[in-house]
Amino acid sequence: MKHLCLLLLCVFTFSMSQAKIWRVNNIAGINADYSTAQAAHDAANVGDTIHLETSSTSYGFVTASKQLVWIGNGYFVDGTKASYMGGIQFGSGSANSVVTGIYFTSYVYVNTNNITVNRCYVPLLYFFTNSTNLTHDFAMTQSFVSSVSYTTSGGTTSSGYTFTNNVCTSSFELPTNFTSVVLIHNYINNLQSSTVAFIAYNNIFYNVSTNQQICTYAINVYNNLFMYYNNTLYTGTNGNIFVNSTPTSVNSVFTGSLSNANDSWLTLKSGSVAIGAGLGGVDIGPLGGSSKYRFSGIPPVPYFTQFQFQSTPVNTLPVIISTRSNN
Repeated sequence: MKHLCLLLLCVFTFSMSQAKIWRVNNIAGINADYSTAQAAHDAANVGDTIHLETSSTSYGFVTASKQLVWIGNGYFVDGTKASYMGGIQFGSGSANSVVTGIYFTSYVYVNTNNITVNRCYVPLLYFFTNSTNLTHDFAMTQSFVSSVSYTTSGGTTSSGYTFTNNVCTSSFELPTNFTSVVLIHNYINNLQSSTVAFIAYNNIFYNVSTNQQICTYAINVYNNLFMYYNNTLYTGTNGNIFVNSTPTSVNSVFTGSLSNANDSWLTLKSGSVAIGAGLGGVDIGPLGGSSKYRFSGIPPVPYFTQFQFQSTPVNTLPVIISTRSNN
């Protein structure tokens, strides 16, 4: 996961050079390809990129049946500068899709394999699994999610779930048949996945129930910060830290109190026990490591910061163009 942003940028660049980019804009007077996300999806070919341009109005819900790249402008920015979508359901045919920079107002449903969600706001991340559709190899990175939940049947083991540098503010629950779940540099409130085998390090966990199975995986659970947690059931320490502090009010870890309306509270307070306490001496939590959580979910693609016409051209060029990288 170390170079995920670079890899995503390479994916976008490759997609842009090899496939069509579809512009979606629902603002009156703007000449774009489509005004809804579903219409753009239906017209696109496998491998195309759909760019949801900034708007204060949602681009609607999508039932995805194609492998596509979805790009928006992020979240927690000025309301007219975000890219809103009601929700997306990744079903048969949409495996290997990537979505980044989208402000979802309802959900992301996953019912297929190899889906990547990067720098998105997601009220509900929901997995559907059964004996024929295992939704394996899912990755969520640098995103802000309220709840993670599931529906499962068939009892077949499904594996390969990686969550890196995310924020989960309400609840995080995965089924017993999910294995190889990797949690790195996340903030997770109310972990409820009682029998999942985790590899977890450099995370901040708040309000983990005392019956959670993560307590017993001592060899694979290390250098985490547990807040407001009964550690009497935990086997071993492995660099884990336990503090009686709650992020819902004044606390000793963050500069602010937990909020679903913004992410500014995530900054570590001066003197926080999470500073430098992670594996390798990095900070624990979403802002630590090499792929730090990006405030407001600005996607990992460059954008123009200046486009200026000159009355007197310099070096024969009549314009000045400046760009900024968002890796």
